[in-house]
Amino acid sequence: MKRRRSKTKYRAYARKLAVGAIMLSVVMLFLWPYIRSAALVMFISVGRGRAGTLEERVTGDAILANWSSLVLAPAGGTLRILVGDSESVRVGQQVAEIGSRDTAKALEESLAFVRGNLESYENETAEEFARLAREADSTYKASVEALFAAKWAYAAGDREAALSAESEVQRNGETLRNLKARISEIEDRRAELAGSVQLVENAVATSGVRVLAPAAGTMSWEYSSYDLKISNTALADKDASQLMAIIREDKDSRMLSVSDGQSVKMGDPIGRIVSGQDAVFYFPLKTEERPDVKVGQRVEVKFKDGTSTTATITGVRDACPPGYSVVTGEIAYLNISNPSNSVEISMVTSRATGIIIPTKAIVNKDGQTGVLTVQKTYARFKPVEVLMTKGKESVVRGIAETDEIVLSGMGFLEGRRVR
Repeated sequence: MKRRRSKTKYRAYARKLAVGAIMLSVVMLFLWPYIRSAALVMFISVGRGRAGTLEERVTGDAILANWSSLVLAPAGGTLRILVGDSESVRVGQQVAEIGSRDTAKALEESLAFVRGNLESYENETAEEFARLAREADSTYKASVEALFAAKWAYAAGDREAALSAESEVQRNGETLRNLKARISEIEDRRAELAGSVQLVENAVATSGVRVLAPAAGTMSWEYSSYDLKISNTALADKDASQLMAIIREDKDSRMLSVSDGQSVKMGDPIGRIVSGQDAVFYFPLKTEERPDVKVGQRVEVKFKDGTSTTATITGVRDACPPGYSVVTGEIAYLNISNPSNSVEISMVTSRATGIIIPTKAIVNKDGQTGVLTVQKTYARFKPVEVLMTKGKESVVRGIAETDEIVLSGMGFLEGRRVR
């Protein structure tokens, strides 16, 4: 009797399980498309790219040179300002006057001061200038000889000798350019000092001590306490660590200003003229962060105040010291607000405009680069041109902003359902 009741109980359970399984199957039959879509959405990300631009850039602190000229007091005495702050001035224009009880003596002292500077500089650079001239002459002769040797070798059919001679011509040409740059630097500095002598000599002929503008530009009676030191520093000879130290010192310097009636001493900075013409920048950075730029390449330089300009790369020095590099460039016209010796710049070396997508969305198929676009509910391979990759994003051409793509491309999904 008990056995019969137990069998009856088991049959009831079996019927309930069978009914439950049938009902579950019916529910799964109707809900399966939604369950499958939810699972695909959970494991396969689908989205769209965006139209935009990516830039290859490096940002850091740089030193600017030649962007301004210091105005030095040619004599001691009481300063009388003749032009307003931010006023445009011309070369040789009188911008101030220094009164003194003994004007003649002050002028003679000033003239002796600038002449002494010129004489000291000439003595300091005489030996180097003579050596550079000799090296330039011998290098030029060697370059000419190598050029003729290359022509004779080509005529004789000796291609190997001709190529070797051409390489010699190129090496000599690079050496000549470097020698010429240094000679020009020496001559430019000498001309600047000689110009100062000429200005003071002209002032001697007058009855007062005049302060003349050494350059054309915008007058500023405000200057940095570091200006005089940095203006007498040969930045081209400094390595990255030395340039970084100069930047730190410049940032720690104080801004000073002069006022009408102030007492000054001979040789004191009293202001500066911002010309912005042919400014030069020295950009120290880690070699691993250095952009792939070459001498003569034009790049965009952006400043912290939002302005930007075009610069020409004039030098790239690596391993100075090891692990660091120095990139130098020239800016034809510097137009930024409140310029200073050290500024934060962003050097933009390249940019690409197109559709920006995650880099991991890019896949390869049969040697082609592309993405998986979603057509209805299936992933289809579509070739694209990758214009630039920067970190986790890439700019591509070949798809539209409205195209849906698999954001994490996996080659095996091609032709499969993804939504």
